[in-house]
This record gives sequence, C-alpha cells and structure tokens, in this order.
Amino acid sequence: MKYLGEMSAASQYMYRFELLSIADLGKAQEDAATLQTLTRPDGSSLGYRGPPTMIAQFIRYLREFDHRYRTQLETFEGTSREATLFRARLLQLGRSDLLEKEKRALQHFEESLLNLGDDDVTTENIRTQAPKVREAISALFDVNTEYAQIAHELIERHAQRSRFWLFTIGLTGTALTLTLGLLVRQAIAPRIRRLVGKVHRFRDLGVNEKVIDTGEDEIAVLGNALDTGFSAIAARDRERDQFLAVTAHELKTPITSIHGFASVLAAHPEDRTVADRAIESISRQSWRLIRLVEHLFLAMRLRTGEFKFQPNPFQYSALVRRTISEIKPFFPGQLFSCEIQAGVTILGDEALLEHAIWSLFTCASAMSSSETPLQVALYTTQTRARLTIDVAGASLSARDMESLFVPFGSIEYENRSGIRTAVGLYLCRQIVQVHNGRLGVRDTGGAGVQFLMELPS
Repeated sequence: MKYLGEMSAASQYMYRFELLSIADLGKAQEDAATLQTLTRPDGSSLGYRGPPTMIAQFIRYLREFDHRYRTQLETFEGTSREATLFRARLLQLGRSDLLEKEKRALQHFEESLLNLGDDDVTTENIRTQAPKVREAISALFDVNTEYAQIAHELIERHAQRSRFWLFTIGLTGTALTLTLGLLVRQAIAPRIRRLVGKVHRFRDLGVNEKVIDTGEDEIAVLGNALDTGFSAIAARDRERDQFLAVTAHELKTPITSIHGFASVLAAHPEDRTVADRAIESISRQSWRLIRLVEHLFLAMRLRTGEFKFQPNPFQYSALVRRTISEIKPFFPGQLFSCEIQAGVTILGDEALLEHAIWSLFTCASAMSSSETPLQVALYTTQTRARLTIDVAGASLSARDMESLFVPFGSIEYENRSGIRTAVGLYLCRQIVQVHNGRLGVRDTGGAGVQFLMELPS
C-alpha cells in the first residue's frame, strides 16, 4: 500500500504538473512564435503584419501563461503537496540543477515579458524581445520535459517495487495458507474420519459407539448431535424389539391354546364334554387372536398416517357393558364391580373406541389382583363422559405406567402367576385423542392406580 500510494502520487503529479505544463508550454511557444511573426520587418510584404490589438492580445496570453505557471505549475517554488514531494525526490536524486534551470528560465521569461512593454504598444522592442521570449519558453519546455521523464522513471521504479512486494506477499500468503490448511487438516481430518466411521458402523452393524470429543467447535457439536440422535434411534430400536417380543408372546398364547384344544378335539372327537370345552376355548382364543392382530394393524395404520376416523352417534354405555362381557371369559378369576350410567350417548367411531376400551380393560385386568374386583364406573358431567377403572393391589405406580403410553411401550410386572408383560397403551391414547378426549393414569393412594378416560358427551 505504501508503494502504491507513492506511485499514485507520482502519476498524479506527472499528469497534473508535467504533462499539463508541457501542453501549456507548447501553446505558449505557439503564441510567442505568432507574436514574432506578426512583428517581422518584412511582415507587411509577406502578409503577416497584424493590427496592434492582435499583438497586444498575444502579449496578454503570454502574461496569463506566466501567472498560471507561477501559481499552478512551478516546481522550484511551488507550494502544493505534489510539487513539494516531487521537489524532495529531485533533491534525493541529486537533480537540483533542474530546479536551478527552471528558476533561471522563468526569470529570463519574466524579464522578456517586462521588456515587451504595455499591451497596447507596438514598437521595435517587441520585435527584439519576441525571440528571447521563445528562447525562455523553450528552456522551460526542456526543463519540464526532463521533469516528466524523471517522474515517469519514478513511477516505473515504484511499479517494479510494488510488483515485487505484491508477488512476495502473495507467495508468502499462499505458503501460509497451505501451511494453515495442512495444520487444520491434521487437526480436523481425524475427528471427521471418526464421525464418518461411527456413521458407517451404525449403518452396517447398528452399533452406537460414543464419540468422546470435548471441544467446543462445530465438529464437537456435530459429534454430540450424532451421539444423541443415534442413542435415540438405538433406544427406539430396543423398544421396538421388546415390543415385538411381547407381541409375539401375546400372539403365541392364543395360538398355543387353539393348537392344544384342536389336538384334544381331534383325539377325542366323540367325547361331547371334551369337544364342547375345546370348541369354547378355541372360539375364545380365536377372538383374542383377532383382537391382537387388529391392534397391530391399527398401530401400523397410525404410524403410516392411514388412520381412518368415522364418527357417528352411538350408545357409549352399551359399548362398555358389551366389552366387559366379552373380556370376562379371558380372565375367569377376575371380578368386576360396575357402576355404569344408562343412556350415555356420544359422537365417535364405535369400532375404534371398542378397541381402545378392550385394550384398557385387558391391561387393567392383567395387572389387578384376583382377590379384588376391578371398580368400573361410567358417568357424565356437563360436557364429558368419564370412564374410570380402579386397579387395587397394583404392584406398579402411575409413574411407572406412564411408559405404557409411548410408542412400543411395555412394562413388566409380577403377579401370582409370575413375571408378565403388559403391552403398551400408546394406540389406545391416540384413539382417545382423535376423539378430542383424554386418557391417563393416576395413583389412588395405597397400592392402587386409576385409569381415567374422558370423552366429549
């Protein structure tokens, strides 16, 4: 920037003070030559003699040039910034002789102008002084030509230095950039490769390996985001696998019963007692199997966005009673204490709500104690129809049961028959929410919880 600034200043000076002064000097030489021609002794015979007013006009042109040169173009005593800088450069180069030449030529020019006399006087003295004026202007022209040559050389020198420094700075910057790039590559590339390897291993093997990166830059943020995302995906995969295992177990139970009773029926086709019992069990377990398969299909439609909702008015009280009667054969030891308000009518999808109530009663019956009946109540408020199921003696709290309401949710519990697993109620809650209702579970105090389903009435 320093050399570019100096080169710009020298170029500006050469244009404004040297090139323009040379052009102005050329015009002054032309005026002086015209003045000399107009005052030649043989000018009349040659047709060159001009009137006194024309001669006075050219003298005035020359004096205006003298004033203009003194105030704008002079280098020896010029006060402008450019003239001062160029004068200092001439002194550094040891060319003070040019300044003296300019001074002498300018003095000679001014003396010649003074000897010309007044503007309106044409004498023999004008004829004598005109060649001297041309000589002085020619001397100034030579000096300014040398000034322009020196200014041009200074510009070329500054340009060479500027090119050298620009090349040096560019080369140094390129080297520093390459070095910095290599350092950055050494610092970042291994971390990127670790992240890419983590993604590949998770894609190919399903293995979630923690990327320990204690940095605070974007790569560390990306690594932590990948850890969080892959952990969530792995947890969801584990939940899905557990859900599938529980579902497979729930499907296996009725299928095993159907197969067993079918074998008994085939072995004793003529025994009516055995046949009636086998047919009744096969029918009950087939119904249970249909319910489980329907649950899976509804869950699949919910996940794929193909959940169909077809509301119509229907008797909600009758649906609850029918569901209880259908579920009792599957839990023969379970007692039900029901307080169901008659004539409760709501607007909803009866098939979907039947599935939701069936799932809710199944879960509550599976976790309840056989000695204590399930307390079922259905009643209405001003705007809601409330169905409550009190499960006394439950070994789980309401907080534990909240995990049933997440996708692929299931919990293990213990009763007299051993460790069992309850399939989640995520689909059940989604059905209730489609009806603009609410489904939850809360503690009732002591060893007991209550399921609460509210629907608009």
